[in-house]
Amino acid sequence: MVILSHLEEKQQAIHWYLKFLQELGLWNRLRQINKYETQVYTGCALRDLSEKLQATLTFRKIEVEHSELLDTLIKEAVESNCDGYSSPPGLTHIDKFYKQVSMSHILFQRLCIYSEEISSTNRSAIDICLFLCNVNRILVKVLGAVLDYRRQNIEFFPIEKQKQLKISWILCENNEGICSVVLS
Repeated sequence: MVILSHLEEKQQAIHWYLKFLQELGLWNRLRQINKYETQVYTGCALRDLSEKLQATLTFRKIEVEHSELLDTLIKEAVESNCDGYSSPPGLTHIDKFYKQVSMSHILFQRLCIYSEEISSTNRSAIDICLFLCNVNRILVKVLGAVLDYRRQNIEFFPIEKQKQLKISWILCENNEGICSVVLS
């Protein structure tokens, strides 16, 4: 429960920050940064961060329902990316994952890769289908929440800049996105 309230507080803080930028007219002054191996408008990077926070929040909300699968994959995601993220000693892999909200795309990737691995095992067709249905429910629920968030907060994210740079964490095909693993 504590982790969920911390994530909701982070989401509220980002909302206030975005509102601050908009109300003071700072959106138009934002520049580009290096991300996704290219130059990205800062507003798009902020959108990506807020969407990843929404994805992480949704993962937390459904974790109880899919705890065995998500706990295993969260542990793998954290262990495979421990070099890129620092955290205080004594935190569990669950704590580390939810502390670093920008790791949500890694959990998406792990879900897709693990689905492929399960599909090529000697399990029965029914077991494989049940597993794939569970993963699909997770992906649809989380991506649906992200898209709802995007629709609800459209006033914060300058569409004209987004159209120029058709890059986001959902569309990015390298390790920072989920497009290539979702489509494979």
